[in-house]
Amino acid sequence: MNTNWLIIDGLKRNGYQAEASVLKDRTLEMVAKSGMYEYFNPLNARPAGAANFSWTAALTIDLLKS
Repeated sequence: MNTNWLIIDGLKRNGYQAEASVLKDRTLEMVAKSGMYEYFNPLNARPAGAANFSWTAALTIDLLKS
């Protein structure tokens, strides 16, 4: 989630709105499917680490607002 959030922000800041939107949607789908985990496998989006992780929740809220 953290890395995706940073990439989404960078894409937006550099004029890649469509790409940012696709990544944002896929990231939100990942969290909706699996929950607020500490991190996710970058190859298959499986959740890993601690469940109910607050920074995942915070960044999810931020993505939902944007």
